[in-house]
Amino acid sequence: MESEFGWHVIKVDDRRAVAPPTLEEMREQLVTEISQQLIAEPIDGLRAAATVERFKMDGSPMTEPDAETPATSESQAEAEPVP
Repeated sequence: MESEFGWHVIKVDDRRAVAPPTLEEMREQLVTEISQQLIAEPIDGLRAAATVERFKMDGSPMTEPDAETPATSESQAEAEPVP
């Protein structure tokens, strides 16, 4: 196998046939994954449609820094995205 770092030799010592897990063994994990997907999809849609307004601690609207003016550490702390 060749990678960006050169050629690599991989030696296979042993191969074992592993039986795939049964549905009953995987049921809890599958239910968890599907539940997370079903919950995440509507939340992602709501986040995409949301309008976020940022305010300073005194309640005044936060102004966006000019593109020409470099941001200071204080203004960077205020402009951090909210998850």
